[in-house]
Amino acid sequence: MTFGTMIRAERLRKGWTHRQVARRAGISPTALVYIENGQTRDPRLSLVVALCDALGVRWWLHGVDDVPTTMGRRRQANE
Repeated sequence: MTFGTMIRAERLRKGWTHRQVARRAGISPTALVYIENGQTRDPRLSLVVALCDALGVRWWLHGVDDVPTTMGRRRQANE
């Protein structure tokens, strides 16, 4: 499963529109469509974090002790 298909599946599971998720993540609905369709390759980490946070999806990076989020706080990799 790609990042885009995971985001789409979670959005649809919640019954949310592109506009609702995009607003929560601070991006345009068009950008979200591109991500879901795999038209955006290698999205920035800050975008991945914003989308995961908007959807309430847990995320982590293997081999990294902690990662700064777009909200200025830090998450532990084992959270």
